[in-house]
Amino acid sequence: MLINSVFGAYIGLQRLDHIDNDAFSDVCIDYASRNEGRFISNKGGWQSNDIIGVESFEPLVNVIEEVANLLKGPFKLKDNAYLYASEMWLNVNKPTNYNILHHHGDSYISGVYYVHVPPEAGKLWFRHPSVAKTVINWNKYLESLNEHNCNSWFVEPKAGDLIFFPSWLEHEVDQNNSSEDRISIAFNLKIKMVDHVVKSDK
Repeated sequence: MLINSVFGAYIGLQRLDHIDNDAFSDVCIDYASRNEGRFISNKGGWQSNDIIGVESFEPLVNVIEEVANLLKGPFKLKDNAYLYASEMWLNVNKPTNYNILHHHGDSYISGVYYVHVPPEAGKLWFRHPSVAKTVINWNKYLESLNEHNCNSWFVEPKAGDLIFFPSWLEHEVDQNNSSEDRISIAFNLKIKMVDHVVKSDK
């Protein structure tokens, strides 16, 4: 039987092994110590305001935009459409801190880069976008979970992981059960038309 997957969500993962995350952790902690934070989805912990334009984080912005534009091919975006970081914020979640279920529906793609992830720091969970689907629990009939039958999906991140997902996809972050800070940088991506061709992975 031919099975077509339609209306797909996705979770993209790219390793960034060239970043010195120990040094970057120090940069993040120093920034958090000198700036006011905000509370949006975070329960406890510290979340920055927008850090786009802050010099210490500009190299990461450039890398994220470069990797994000590899999605142009699978998404069939026009050659002169460019994915750019419209907002970025730093998260420092201390032990017992977590993030409640939320989405970033005012952009196209969202994501997170993990700077420091100690053991037991918590998973990143995604909820199936259909409310109707989430009330059906057929786990006891399944041999294994996959993208067709699950109600939720998780990623257990490591330092150096760069993760992309649809901005409309609801997600939450487990409580940090470690004895150290979990440090991550989240972002939203929007699209603008440019006057030159941007290479994509077609």
